[in-house]
Amino acid sequence: MSGAFLILVGILVASGTLQGLSATLATGAFAEAAINLEEQVLDSIIGEPGADSVSDVEALSQTDSPVGFEQLAESAPSTGTAAGQIAPDFATTGDDGQALLLSDYRGQVVLLNFWATWCGPCRIEMPEFEQIYREREGDYFVVIAVNNAETAATVQDFREELALSYPLALDEDASIQALYGINNYPSTYLLDQNGIILSPHFGALTVQQIHELVDGALAA
Repeated sequence: MSGAFLILVGILVASGTLQGLSATLATGAFAEAAINLEEQVLDSIIGEPGADSVSDVEALSQTDSPVGFEQLAESAPSTGTAAGQIAPDFATTGDDGQALLLSDYRGQVVLLNFWATWCGPCRIEMPEFEQIYREREGDYFVVIAVNNAETAATVQDFREELALSYPLALDEDASIQALYGINNYPSTYLLDQNGIILSPHFGALTVQQIHELVDGALAA
């Protein structure tokens, strides 16, 4: 018997349709043929003549419903700047001339800060970032501070003035600022190890807030 025919008849057997039909027409050759067919189907599927388990036949008519691509796409985080979204990736250079790609920092908690040298609150906040960066650098944590449209020389002078050691990213054409919709300084995004935004913050963070945010993200 072909596989397709066996499955069809197997479903009839499992549902009782074939047995009911043979009982209804229980006369002569048809009833005998139906019974023989049922036995052959069971024997063919189970592999043991005379076996009486119908569970194997029932299994043929039941399939698990796989998760479709649409469902997977719906469950995956989208890219954006709100909490729960994947932070937009960007490629630039640091003030040291080294290439910097945000997605290269996957596996680390990232404090992504947007700043400018003329921003008073930034000057207060960034030394606090330096402190926690030094304290937690070995715990898969990094600070990346993206400057707003200033030259590498200006950023380097600022680094030296405040004795900063974490990466300072250049954005001379302000394209990264536009990507994140930055209008106020400072603006900060805390990202988990998968690049997902845990929380956005607009305005300067206090020392206590910085430690609570970073400690909480690293403990998660």
